[in-house]
Amino acid sequence: MVDKLASAYDLIKRVKISPEIQTDFQSFFSAEQIEELDKRILLPLKILTCPETLKPFLGCEFNQFGLSYRSPYSNTYVPELDKACNLSKSLRDIEIRANTVLEEYQMCYYSEGISSAFTKETSDRSYEVCFLIKKQTDEGEWDIAHVIEVVYEGHHKTVFKINTRLLVTINSEGFDFSASQDKQVEEVVQRADDSKIELTYMIKAIENVEAQLRREIVGFMESKIIQVTEQIRNLIPVGMRKRDFETKKAVWGELINKKNVSEEEKLSA
Repeated sequence: MVDKLASAYDLIKRVKISPEIQTDFQSFFSAEQIEELDKRILLPLKILTCPETLKPFLGCEFNQFGLSYRSPYSNTYVPELDKACNLSKSLRDIEIRANTVLEEYQMCYYSEGISSAFTKETSDRSYEVCFLIKKQTDEGEWDIAHVIEVVYEGHHKTVFKINTRLLVTINSEGFDFSASQDKQVEEVVQRADDSKIELTYMIKAIENVEAQLRREIVGFMESKIIQVTEQIRNLIPVGMRKRDFETKKAVWGELINKKNVSEEEKLSA
């Protein structure tokens, strides 16, 4: 099972995730394996419309229930469900503020696009916030999901466990590229007992992680372009490389012969 998951993860990092691939994975892997893949791989974020505010919002497994997705604006499901969200008032307040702060961050770094934030209680001493951003242009698409678990340890420490998944696709002037990256970061800070301060820290953490991932994606693209280009067109002419190899071979042969002669002279002396 480990090899199968590792192979799937390696494949998805290198190919564009089409609806056909998503369907194949659903039939090929068990529910437990799909859940394990979901922790490391981000599928394209869905764009939905809140029926009450008519604002677009994003959907992923974090705000999904069955085939419906919860809107961060109206706190209702799309398509409509009889099920009500049992989010506590304190977490709902954090969710509303998180959407406001994330939208400002998105406008600052992305100019356009869609962002959504959702909260979820995990225990009486912890909760999670999911930050989603999606930007589409004629030449590419950027989907990123940050799930941050906030854990209170004792009376003085707060642990932020950040799990980020990124999916980038580029299709510009015949150049087609797709990459998937993930990153896990854990930070321990002094407990603030103030959700506004916690949100400020989360946004700062998102800013740092995204900057790192952007550099990694650019580096990965450059290395792949160099690798593919070298396979297509050699940097050094083949004839020159062959002559260079023959020269090195001759030099090494001469050195080995000299060494053998020297050892024979020592033995005969």
